[in-house]
Formats: sequence, C-alpha cells, structure tokens
Amino acid sequence: KKRGRRENMFKILIIRHGDPDYENDCLTEVGKRDVSLLSEKLAKRNIDMIFSSPYGRAKQTADAIAKTTGKAVEELDFLEEFDKKILDGENEFYPWKVPGNFLSFNSEIFNIAEFSDFKKYGEFFEEGFVDKLIETSSGLCAFLKEYGFIKVSGGYKRAAGNEENETKTLAFVCHNGKGVLLLSMLCELPPLQVWRRFFLPTSSVTEIVFSQCEDVFLPTCVLLGDVSHLSSEKEENFISEV
Repeated sequence: KKRGRRENMFKILIIRHGDPDYENDCLTEVGKRDVSLLSEKLAKRNIDMIFSSPYGRAKQTADAIAKTTGKAVEELDFLEEFDKKILDGENEFYPWKVPGNFLSFNSEIFNIAEFSDFKKYGEFFEEGFVDKLIETSSGLCAFLKEYGFIKVSGGYKRAAGNEENETKTLAFVCHNGKGVLLLSMLCELPPLQVWRRFFLPTSSVTEIVFSQCEDVFLPTCVLLGDVSHLSSEKEENFISEV
C-alpha cells in the first residue's frame, strides 16, 4: 500500500555520474559498466524526463539511461558541478572535503541555511561562492515552478492547473557536490552541514518524494546514494573513495 501511494507522487531522482576520468571529463570503462547496470534498473522505473549537467561525464551517463528508458535528455546549467571552494588561510577545500578542525573552529557557519547570510563570512569563501549558491537555488526554483511547484516557507505549493505533474518522475544526472547541494536545498537543510556529512557514490540514485501535507508539498529523501544495481555483478567496491 505504501508503495502504491508513492507511485502517485512527484519524484526527483538525483543520479551521480558513473566512475569518472576527470582529466578527459568522461566515464572510465568501469564507469560505463556501472552505468549500464544502472540503466537496466532505471528502465523499470517510470521516468518521464532526464535532465543532465552539461559536463561530459554526466552527459554520457544521461545518454546511457536515455537509451535504455527511451526518454529524452535536456541539459540544465544549474546542474553543473559546484566548483567554488572554502578558504582557510592559505589552504582551500571543496565544501565536501573541509577538514574536521575547520568545522570545529568555525562551527557557526556550518549551520547557516539562508544563502545571503554566507556573505557575512566572506573571508571563508572563494569569490563567487555565494553567487553560485544563489544561482543553483534560483535555477532549481525556476525549474520546479515550470512543473507547478512554487517555493514557500516550509516546502512548495502547487499552482492551479498543473495536477498532471504530481505523478511525474524526473531524473537529474549530475555530480556529488551538486547532488548533495540539491538535496540540502530541497529538504531545507544547511548546505555546508549536508555537504560535509553526506556522500553520493558514483552511479548512485537518491530519491526525493514530494509528499503532500495539507496544502504544502514537503520534499522528503526516501533513498540516499543507492548502488544496489552493482550487486548484480558482485561488485566488490560499492562505495567510491570519499
């Protein structure tokens, strides 16, 4: 019964690309194999549309899924990887790789949820960091508005006349950094906390369901970093190196 109710909900699948060759921005042979297994699994899902980061490794992953599911792929700029860093003196780190001592000494910034508040701590962020946060948030909100979900405090409200979208399943093919950021934005959690404490393995699936609570839809993570498709090949290393 629970499964039946979920089938009638709006869902976003956040899919991380397969094992990457970062230098050439493409998939490795391992990545291609893993994505093939993922595509076979996703063929059983009723995916309505696939959206991809413009990066090569994500596009290759999306194209493989499209071939199996028979769905079209559209590139979205806001799905590109988050490439801005946190600064600590002469050191700089991607936000999902900051060391523990930085967290302990600067814990207050790790609980910021409002993007504008990050500007108060500008010395900790590379130029363009906050702008990139806002661009991603604006892109996500504009995208969801096209499907009839308008951002409000605590979740999303449905615009009249978009009832047919309530049952759609959309796939975002992107990256660990951007995927975790989207997770934090959809679930309204402090992005730095989520970045540092959550990890999406390559070729993994994270599922967000928009569950209705009175007149507000609440995005809820019901599946995080799933790589169960790899078990069909007795994959020895389910989790990529963090």
